[in-house]
Amino acid sequence: MTPQEAQTRLAVQRTKRPVSPHLTIYKWRYTSLASILNRITGGILSGGLYGFALVYLISPMIDLDVNSTVMAEAFGSLPPGTKVAIKFSVALPFAYHCFNGAKHLIWDRGYLLRNKQSQYAAWAVAAATLGTSLGLALWKGESISVSTQEIESAQ
Repeated sequence: MTPQEAQTRLAVQRTKRPVSPHLTIYKWRYTSLASILNRITGGILSGGLYGFALVYLISPMIDLDVNSTVMAEAFGSLPPGTKVAIKFSVALPFAYHCFNGAKHLIWDRGYLLRNKQSQYAAWAVAAATLGTSLGLALWKGESISVSTQEIESAQ
């Protein structure tokens, strides 16, 4: 048998093999989605951290000013709705990944492993995430912030 005939025969055999059902046969539950979302939020947080660190490191080479004063002033000049949206989009993956990590630590201790308990835990993580993210996004934090004018006038 020539190599060409072997390839043709192999291609015909592959068309007759059963296809693995993979994800199509499983009933989707929120617990499945929660696991996927945990991985996605971890990737988002890692990518954001590495991306910001890279920009911060190369900023002197490209004459880009990204020190904390400039960033705080730029954020402070945004409209209130935009500030809330940005804070919510930063807080959401962080809170979700944090609460889901706590859930996994509880699972590691052998608790909440039954199906119903696992579903309740996943929904509790979602509720805690939304509450925490909204709270952080709407929190003004003005009692601890100090403007640059206040610093300059104090000196």
